[in-house]
Amino acid sequence: GDIQPEAWFHYNPFNIVGTSEYDDDDDMDWEMEQSLKGRKFVLGGRLFYSMNKNLKIVPAITWEGMSAEVSLDADDDIDLMGSDATEEDIVQSYKANTVIAGVSVQYKANELFLITSASLKWSKASSTIGVDHDDFDNFEYIETSKDFAVPDVAIGLEYQATKILVIRGGI
Repeated sequence: GDIQPEAWFHYNPFNIVGTSEYDDDDDMDWEMEQSLKGRKFVLGGRLFYSMNKNLKIVPAITWEGMSAEVSLDADDDIDLMGSDATEEDIVQSYKANTVIAGVSVQYKANELFLITSASLKWSKASSTIGVDHDDFDNFEYIETSKDFAVPDVAIGLEYQATKILVIRGGI
């Protein structure tokens, strides 16, 4: 009765399209469309442990994974440094993984609800940009970044001012 587990899974496919356009007085007009298409997964769980009727301790862990690719579509084929490569030969891909683990303390008394948390966050992201064409010897550039944050702290306060009005704030 004092312990309540909770778990979640979230899947989010996405497709973002952006256009670029250049127009000048000479004949240097062009237009290009970029499309970022990918997916994000989130998997997590937490455990509510009631110390008493007002106080709960909540350990939690979450994993987020994202991968995406960019495709290009131009008015005319992109001339890559005098070669016959086109925008279909340009490869851009992105991947990121994040793990967040921590503990929260929740205190509730009458109309006041206070939440504090401390966690550690680890993240690794990589981007790959390449040209898949013989003129470029299958050129590939990979950039990787790793982030680690400890402690990642937060505090929030909620006050039930009236039956239909709740005031919230957090840092």
